[in-house]
Amino acid sequence: WSQTSRYYNTLSAKLTKVLSSGEFFEVQLKRIGKLYRTGPSALRDTSATYELFPGYYVNEAPKGFWPNSLYSIDGRLSFGGAISTARDRSEFTTWTGKFDYTNQVNFRHQIKSGFEIIYNSYNMEFGMVNEFLPLGNTWTSFERNPYRITGYIQDKIEYEGFITTIGIVPEYINSNGNWYDVSPYSRDFYSANYSPEQEDEFKDEEVEPQFYLSPRIGVSHPITENSKLYFNYGHYRQMPTSETHYRMQRSALDQVDYIGNPSLPLARTISYELGYDHSLYDMYLIRLSAYYKSIDNQQDWTRYVSLDGKVNYYKLTAKNYEDIRGFEFEVSKRYGQWVTGNLNYEYRVGTSGYFGVKQYFENPAEQREYLRQNPYQAKPRPRPRFKSYIDFHTPDDFGPRIVGQRLFGGWSMNFITHWTAGFWTTWNPNNITGIEYNLQYRDYKNVDLKLSKVFKLGDTGTSLKFFAEINNAF
Repeated sequence: WSQTSRYYNTLSAKLTKVLSSGEFFEVQLKRIGKLYRTGPSALRDTSATYELFPGYYVNEAPKGFWPNSLYSIDGRLSFGGAISTARDRSEFTTWTGKFDYTNQVNFRHQIKSGFEIIYNSYNMEFGMVNEFLPLGNTWTSFERNPYRITGYIQDKIEYEGFITTIGIVPEYINSNGNWYDVSPYSRDFYSANYSPEQEDEFKDEEVEPQFYLSPRIGVSHPITENSKLYFNYGHYRQMPTSETHYRMQRSALDQVDYIGNPSLPLARTISYELGYDHSLYDMYLIRLSAYYKSIDNQQDWTRYVSLDGKVNYYKLTAKNYEDIRGFEFEVSKRYGQWVTGNLNYEYRVGTSGYFGVKQYFENPAEQREYLRQNPYQAKPRPRPRFKSYIDFHTPDDFGPRIVGQRLFGGWSMNFITHWTAGFWTTWNPNNITGIEYNLQYRDYKNVDLKLSKVFKLGDTGTSLKFFAEINNAF
């Protein structure tokens, strides 16, 4: 029941300079600030000012926050204690500088290049505060100022309708600070033996910066005037969330529960796509594509447990992987007086798992028992899905003019539909070997409806929009 206030502010400036008919550049500076304030409501007024019946006065409970435990006469209703435990006083600011340059060198080559510098300032303070049961409290606090520089250069080559885009994206990531370098089972650091006064005694080392090069290739090959083949290939890197990247979460006993890892490699997606587009009557677009995505270095948590059990925590690692493959079929109608929209069907299947070990036990016997059953690979069954966006609308000049308005014209009614086959799970209470994915949940389906019309108020240049949105219309 904690109340949360979130404050956002953005300040941005952008300059565009045209150098010639085929050459220009853009410069942008941006500052984004975010502030979080999460905590309980105002304290309860405990003065007995409410008279329930003659001579019997009570306070305003159960309204207001009260940290201690209070109970009703029959002992069933709690008026305080273990509620409103969330706390957040985090603040962070992001500065961004961006430069983009475009040059149509000649009829066949267009060069695009640029870079972006992002500087972050994190002051994170969040956790759980239970004043009635303090042993369950956790807290995370850190200040970091990481930055990264991303560049790109690409050449768009056109030759007799054959279009190829070749580019490369260099990335430089710097955590801009040190991180802990202690033994994974150190009792003085990870267990309740830790004392904040000894923080400076633990060894740390500078986090090494990371550098990546990601290639990108796109090919579009017209077959006829109304059809084309295309192929896309690229590497993409994903930044981890700062909340997990630099986390140092300790319990009320100062024991480490979760610890981040700024030297973590970035998750990488290698993507392939082969597709075919066909245009019908200059109004319909049919698209069929097959794709494959390989993702490695995904974030996960690895557990460490000491021989005596005093050390028991999770460390951020990058051992997860995922392979996704499938195909899509889509029909779009982009123009029309009465109906526009698109229909999309996708069939996909994924494989996921992890490399290495997800739990480390200082006790060799426990480690051997764990390794008998791990690692594993999940091979779920396919889950096809369908989605559509259909817009039924009337022309602006449709129908008679009444009191200066086309009451039947300009209406738009959108149907947004989703369907996904139910996911498969394993029901095997007797642990019979070979049984897996023998139970399927119900399919998910939903239709949302949006209705709107704009009324123009004469020649005043003012308009009034009427709209309605219905989620889960049926």
